Amino acid sequence: MGGMGLLAVEKIKIHSYLNKEMHMEFEGIHITITRFTRMDDDSDWEIPAHAHMNYELHYIYEGSGKVGLGNNIFDISKGEFYICPPFIDHSQSADALHPMKEYCIECALDIPVSCDGEMEQNENFFLLQMINRIVYCKHSDSKGVLKRNFALLDEMLGENGTLDEGDELLAKSLILNTILSMLISSKKDSDDSGLVRNRSDISYQRASSIKNYLEANYKQNITVRDCARIFYLSERQIDRILTRVFNETFHEMLTKTRVNIGINLMQTTDYSVDVVATEAGFSGYRQMLRSFKRYGVEQPTRLRKDYISGVKKE
Repeated sequence: MGGMGLLAVEKIKIHSYLNKEMHMEFEGIHITITRFTRMDDDSDWEIPAHAHMNYELHYIYEGSGKVGLGNNIFDISKGEFYICPPFIDHSQSADALHPMKEYCIECALDIPVSCDGEMEQNENFFLLQMINRIVYCKHSDSKGVLKRNFALLDEMLGENGTLDEGDELLAKSLILNTILSMLISSKKDSDDSGLVRNRSDISYQRASSIKNYLEANYKQNITVRDCARIFYLSERQIDRILTRVFNETFHEMLTKTRVNIGINLMQTTDYSVDVVATEAGFSGYRQMLRSFKRYGVEQPTRLRKDYISGVKKE
């Protein structure tokens, strides 16, 4: 998996509109705008595969290029957009003759949780569930809604990305309209396309995104329920998808990831075993020891001895 979070690309001209998060709510969907940028580079730029913890909504307002989304690769051009769900690997490259310029909104989309920890399964829940399952592809701004909204936002925010007094509510409404337009248009395209989806391909993409989530959060006290909330799936579905693709349940994959991290830290650092356990995501050394034994490592300290011996030989 590529690096999580905003990818640092020094040579590309990126203009940021926000200096703080923007929060809003619409019919049970909590929306947090974490990043809103415009890319104006005139070169044949390229951004390698990476992933984010939130949704990314990309609108191409000029030029053309190529996008990798999950294990799908497609061409994209002016007036088209695509949605990248959380923890999906994606890449972009611009056409050398017609450099791609785009707007990108990164946002968290959350559904309220009930007292028993379950998400409220309303119409918007199923909308987000569908967005996380669709074949990853491009969509068209056929009615010009996105073009009009981004032009208005450009005018309101200006070069310094600040709003005049009293304009914040209007800006929020435009951004909200933009996000909902993208979500609803992509769902309609999916419903109307008539495409026959390859079940194994869909399973692989969903399993890979879950794996990315797990590898990005192994140090946290994450559970399969947390994962189910991120991807709008049941806990049983999470395990079934991972077992089908990787032959491991969520818990098995999480433990294996932490063991591999722990082994690497023991072999390449002089951290104490307690620090190694913490850095690998275990609750303590004893839990790490039990997990190591499950994977055939009876004496973790032996790894440390081998490391020290190697350092001395050098």
